[in-house]
Amino acid sequence: MPQKTDPLYQNVFNYAFDGILIIDLDTGSVLAANPAAAQMHATTINAFTGSRLEDFIHATSLHLFKDFLMAIQQGKTFEIQAEHKKLDGTLFSMEWHALAFPYKNRTCALAFLRDLRHAPGPSGAFPPARRLRFFPRRVSRPQPARAPRGSCYRALLSPLKPDA
Repeated sequence: MPQKTDPLYQNVFNYAFDGILIIDLDTGSVLAANPAAAQMHATTINAFTGSRLEDFIHATSLHLFKDFLMAIQQGKTFEIQAEHKKLDGTLFSMEWHALAFPYKNRTCALAFLRDLRHAPGPSGAFPPARRLRFFPRRVSRPQPARAPRGSCYRALLSPLKPDA
C-alpha cells in the first residue's frame, strides 16, 4: 500500500484474513500484497511484491486467467477458483474475486484471495477443525454489571467460565 493512506484502510489491508493483491494490468505484476497473501504463499511481502501471476499460479490454472485482463478493463468482477503454488512447490486451491481499482493514477486489479483449504467441501462440510482453547486473560478488568435477582439476563452478564 502507498505510504500516504488513511490509517483505517491501511489497517483493513494489513489485518484482513483473506489475501489482498493489487495487480498492474499492463505487466501482470503484483504492486502490493497484504500479509495474509504472503503467508498463504509462504513468502514475504517484499518477495511477493513484483512477482508475476505465473510465479504463484500453477501452470494448470494459468489458462483460466486469459479473460482476467478483459473482464477487469470492462468493469466486470473476475471470479475463479485456481491452483496456486508456494515457493516450495506445494499446491493449494484459491478462490479469486477481482475488480478494477484506481491505484497510483492508473487502473489496476484489486484481488481478494481465499484459501479453499478452510472452506466447505463439495458436500457442504468444512474440513475437520482443530479444537481451539481459550484461556482467561490475566489483565484486570472492570467487574461486569449485575443483573437483578432472578433476572433472565444473569447468564448473559456473568463472566464465562473456561473449559475444564
